[in-house]
Amino acid sequence: MMQTMINLVATRQKAGEPAELLRWYNDHVTLLMGFEDLASANLYRCTVLDIAAPEYVCLYDFPSRAAFDAFEASQAKERARQVMASGWGKQSIEVLQRSQYLTGGKRMGPTASPELGVHIQCLDVRPGPAPATHQAAHEADDFRRWMSDSLYVAAARTGVNRYAWYASLDQRQVIVLASTSTTISPAWLSWWDLPESDSLGKAPSAITARWQAGYEHLSAWYR
Repeated sequence: MMQTMINLVATRQKAGEPAELLRWYNDHVTLLMGFEDLASANLYRCTVLDIAAPEYVCLYDFPSRAAFDAFEASQAKERARQVMASGWGKQSIEVLQRSQYLTGGKRMGPTASPELGVHIQCLDVRPGPAPATHQAAHEADDFRRWMSDSLYVAAARTGVNRYAWYASLDQRQVIVLASTSTTISPAWLSWWDLPESDSLGKAPSAITARWQAGYEHLSAWYR
């Protein structure tokens, strides 16, 4: 089974009113949805001011890496790019990050409403010592096992009952989304700081937060 892929685009508004940005995003995403394999898009706004985390995050969902690669060369994307380059977004929106991730795993609990806020973490991962050649093929599986097990343990300890995680193609960066109906537990902010345990799989040598913050859900587009 092919893994689904998300394209994360983080932005900030440089000029104009928030309502103008929402109208722009609606037009922009509508153009992008002209590509038939773009399954959905969800827009979030940061709920904390004056921090390093991006003001807006939009997550675009694709059924596979091949679908995303086709999107990159599509007329729908080119049309949206041209409109952004010549319209309101040219002066009013700054793209801070654009990164692609493959779906790693999800845990769905009773609070599965997409309208809940989310806590988003963008984490840089430093791998452990290079494995022997005959073990190299297992490195990705070891990392996925460690991520899945560690998040499951951390979620149980902190009361997070719905989360999803995604890894970059080189597994050097991870995105974790935790759905929240209340303030996130402080322990979740560094969930990866768990005691060494063989049962959790092979841990990276280090994980650091590039940025993380709480976000409110603003808009969703579905096919």
